Amino acid sequence: MRPQVGQLINNKYRLVRLLGDGGMGSVFEATHEVLGNSVALKFLHPELARRQGLVQRFLQEARVSAKIQSPHVVRVTDVEQTPTGLPFMVMDFLKGVSLQTLYEENYRAGKRVSFEDALNYSMQVLDGLEAAHEEGVVHRDLKPDNVMIVKGKRGESLVKLLDFGIAKLKINGELYKGLTRPGVIMGTPEYMAPEQVFSADAVDARADIFSCGVIFFEMFAGRRPVGGDEAHQIAAAYLSGNIARLKDLAPHVPDLLADAIHKAMAADPKDRFATVQDLRAAMAPHARDVV
Repeated sequence: MRPQVGQLINNKYRLVRLLGDGGMGSVFEATHEVLGNSVALKFLHPELARRQGLVQRFLQEARVSAKIQSPHVVRVTDVEQTPTGLPFMVMDFLKGVSLQTLYEENYRAGKRVSFEDALNYSMQVLDGLEAAHEEGVVHRDLKPDNVMIVKGKRGESLVKLLDFGIAKLKINGELYKGLTRPGVIMGTPEYMAPEQVFSADAVDARADIFSCGVIFFEMFAGRRPVGGDEAHQIAAAYLSGNIARLKDLAPHVPDLLADAIHKAMAADPKDRFATVQDLRAAMAPHARDVV
């Protein structure tokens, strides 16, 4: 049986409301019965918890997320199992909106993310991603739904990266394999690097850089560089160079900034920035200009 609102989990956490429900699990706002603070609990679906490989992947997500220490990555504070064996992780409860929700709100209002906000959010995404890459973690599913915008202590916009569920983690210098396999597409096609479409097991940090390029393009232009949602067609568009140009859609974006975003989205990983730091260095002068 799936967790229900009002249920008391492990005599500690009272489920308050469902925040999200996906293919792998569900996320609830909960209240710690003793401390009184709000947390988020992410559960693996019970029907999936009977499959050992999926439990391993869920526990891997908890371990991966807990390793990353950054104000721009949601913090995982614990991982537990219910008496019936259902695994769940305890995370900071975030009050805010996803970048995807912001897009939808702007669309209804007939506007787009401002140039200044797009730069600000982009630089914070890179800060969080750098912290992950320093721990040997490649996210592999960066998309607007996984970018949360909350308010900081001084009312400033603070970006948090979520869901390292299909991340790959380096352990003792080796990539932890077995949770993915060649030929299986894992990720979100609209933001996925071409090499990830054709060989999910072979990607490195440059796949995240590609995803950042698409996310940043969309923030500045109000649309993605390639339409559609079929992974192989999208990958073919990038490989053939049949993509929109940022300057055509957003002439106000400086040439060098547009060039950096297109370099991040290069079809061949060798043509992209090698590291997040390199991409940040290319974008930082423009961010300083709008401060």
